[in-house]
Amino acid sequence: MLELLPEKISRVLDIGTGDGRLLHIVLLAYLKASGVGVDFSPTMLASARSRFENDDRISIIDHDLNNPFPDLGTFDAIISSFAIHHLEDIRKKNYMRRFLRCSP
Repeated sequence: MLELLPEKISRVLDIGTGDGRLLHIVLLAYLKASGVGVDFSPTMLASARSRFENDDRISIIDHDLNNPFPDLGTFDAIISSFAIHHLEDIRKKNYMRRFLRCSP
């Protein structure tokens, strides 16, 4: 996955972050980047918050993908393991357009 990401990333969004494993891997490769992990499972949110409790570059947000996203700003990369696979393609595209710094 890392080889598919842009050369420079300052901010990354992880949709359905779970325990934060994927976000952690990305941020190990991009040490100066910050990240936002989004999930709705109380168990996964607790796990992600525990993983990143000493890393002020990371924000973990409680959010259900069935609801409109809060204003999170823009990102250089959006990652997701499994959370968006069940969404309709148009919703996936809308997430990318809304949050990515680059043009659609």
